[in-house]
Amino acid sequence: MFVICFLLSVILFLLVYISDKEFYNPALYFFGFYGITGFIAGLQVMGLYRPSDLTYIIIMIGMGAFFGGYIISRKIKVAFLEDVKERKLWVLLYLILVIASLLFGVIKFLIILPLIRQGVSLNYIRTVYNGATVRGISFSSYIYQIEIYFCRPCLQMILSVFCIYITNKKERNTLPMYIMVLSFVDIIINQLVNGGRVTFFTVVLLIIVAMKIQNKISLTKLLMRNFKNVLVIVGLLLMMYWISILRGSTNILKSTFLYFCAPIVALSENLESISGEGAVRTYGMVLISGFIRPLYVVFRNLTGVELYFIDVIYDLHRYVNNYINVGQALKFNAFVTLFYYFYLDGGLLGVAFDSFMYSSVCSGIYKKCVRQGSLFSIALYLVVFQNLFLSFIRYQFIDVGNALAFFYLILVFRPKKRIKVVEKE
Repeated sequence: MFVICFLLSVILFLLVYISDKEFYNPALYFFGFYGITGFIAGLQVMGLYRPSDLTYIIIMIGMGAFFGGYIISRKIKVAFLEDVKERKLWVLLYLILVIASLLFGVIKFLIILPLIRQGVSLNYIRTVYNGATVRGISFSSYIYQIEIYFCRPCLQMILSVFCIYITNKKERNTLPMYIMVLSFVDIIINQLVNGGRVTFFTVVLLIIVAMKIQNKISLTKLLMRNFKNVLVIVGLLLMMYWISILRGSTNILKSTFLYFCAPIVALSENLESISGEGAVRTYGMVLISGFIRPLYVVFRNLTGVELYFIDVIYDLHRYVNNYINVGQALKFNAFVTLFYYFYLDGGLLGVAFDSFMYSSVCSGIYKKCVRQGSLFSIALYLVVFQNLFLSFIRYQFIDVGNALAFFYLILVFRPKKRIKVVEKE
């Protein structure tokens, strides 16, 4: 079955490649990533268990629906609104958010500093970030709420703007250097607190995507002409390696391989919890849960009414954090891909519907980015792309922090006035 899935991914990849050869096209990335990782998982490399046939059926349905959403987004004509920005205003708003995020990061760092001095592994320290208590040290509920509703979404916005800044000469001339230095420090401090290795790889990918969006030459020539950006990329990869060492990883290549390929196996092993007669279904709530979560929390606190089909999303999210065997002497947790949550929504029909809708939105924002090319549209797509890239972990928009990134982007970059631009096919 994994061979059939791979062949389908190749066919869909080529169909998209004929019309759009950019690797950051959401459809190209989606088919390429899940086709390759699904195939490697099926080969049982490094002793991985072979995923079930149902797993590959789910992936194939998801890819087919994703292709449908991509095609629909290309056919629909939209009148875009071109940004006419009041630069002083958005620079000020952005600076305020960066400083607030940085100060909050420093507070979190000072809280865990005693653990660092005691030589506690970053693997344990990062559990404090996720709500645990280590040697009597933990984050208060207030800090955790600020983290979810402010720090995480702000960091996504900051990552996007930082990547545009270092790859675009025009923006470098208009954004003060000290703001970008503060942004970079904020990124580093937050990763020291949460021990996130994937974030550094994500930034590398976003830098490359930002460079390609703004330059239509080949990637090889682009990197050769932007030596400073190459140095930044190398520096980020070294930081990723350093964080891995701090977390006790002895085999970086094995860890990287498991990050990308084991989620297919973890999806297969966890499907039992949401399959069979009487399985829980959330009926479309997965797609919008992160966006409506703040309103639902207010509603629940005011009325005392709990909606099980919303709460179960987070219950199962905690459930998959338990370690399971994904191979011979291989334990893994949390990473179950976006398909797990789409299947939770409505079985195979939920996978088809959610994949179609997700593709339509991602492809529509990609279309706006390519055709409009404003700072806001590029930043918006970089937020979308980083969440699409991290879909091998989970459907990212069940997380309020990821969903609210759009709110902060609009807050900062919403233009004072707009000009209607009629799209030309």
